[in-house]
Amino acid sequence: MTTKQRPAKLPISRLTLEKFSISNHQINWFLSICPEKQLFSNYSPGKVFFSLTRWTPEDLYLLLETSEELLCRICLHIFGYECIHYITFNKIETIDFGPLEKYLDPAFCLFFKKVTESVINSQWIYENSVTDFVAPRIINKIQSHNFEPLNFSEINPKSNLAKIKDDYLSLFGSGKDSLLCCKLLELLDVRYGMYHESHTAYGLALLQQKIANQLIDNAMLTGEFHTTWCNDDFFDSPVSDLYQNGNRDHMGKLRAGGEIPGSPGSASIFPTLICFISHKYKYIVSAHERSANIPTIENSDVNHQYAKTVEFADYQSSYI
Repeated sequence: MTTKQRPAKLPISRLTLEKFSISNHQINWFLSICPEKQLFSNYSPGKVFFSLTRWTPEDLYLLLETSEELLCRICLHIFGYECIHYITFNKIETIDFGPLEKYLDPAFCLFFKKVTESVINSQWIYENSVTDFVAPRIINKIQSHNFEPLNFSEINPKSNLAKIKDDYLSLFGSGKDSLLCCKLLELLDVRYGMYHESHTAYGLALLQQKIANQLIDNAMLTGEFHTTWCNDDFFDSPVSDLYQNGNRDHMGKLRAGGEIPGSPGSASIFPTLICFISHKYKYIVSAHERSANIPTIENSDVNHQYAKTVEFADYQSSYI
């Protein structure tokens, strides 16, 4: 019996957002990874397609009617973060943001480059002995000027949702940091809400919801609970097994809950904004272990939790 060999390397070099759509409670990205150049190769695999869908309890049509620019700019940032696990699966040289092109401004491009290079440099490059990593080049036309900052407090979405009387929206991953954060808010005698996200990489959404609700009940947390569902078929695909250049080790780390933005849970600051604006919260709160500020490798910049550091949180907060 002969052992089947995996096909020749898939010469992936471009990530393309093919379609983007918004419905009542759903945001859908349909994207592809494909070779940009196929010279010197008889193997022509064409495109490999993936879809990423987010379900929200908020009525996205109402938010879209309030400000199309606002919602699409949020979606641009969500997709930008989600790109990272494709970038680390294989060397992506260029990214085409397709239908979201008109929302690209210099500020976003600088933010995307810094996030990609600083976060991936901090761990992924070390693990994979990569010496020539450069953030993918955005091939779209970039606006010549930055968009004006949006004042969230002045946005009044047409919503059939009752105004939440709480001021603080806490990111809630159902772990120790989430629990401690909520308990601290209760000690401060402030009302708060909890934002939870179920993601394909962690398994069945219903099981994730059950774990979150059990923690809330057992810890007697009093905040309003908000949840979203993210279905990403990239994590259930066999690309790391079917192609020789698939980074199987990285896929495993992502399924186990990687710490980089773009990994499950880490991109949640931007999806959180949909809930934040729709319910008219005033502040977003997140909590991470202090040890995240300490490099993984002593006397180096390598830190697999860089996205949880005070330095990164301050940078991202000031950008938003």
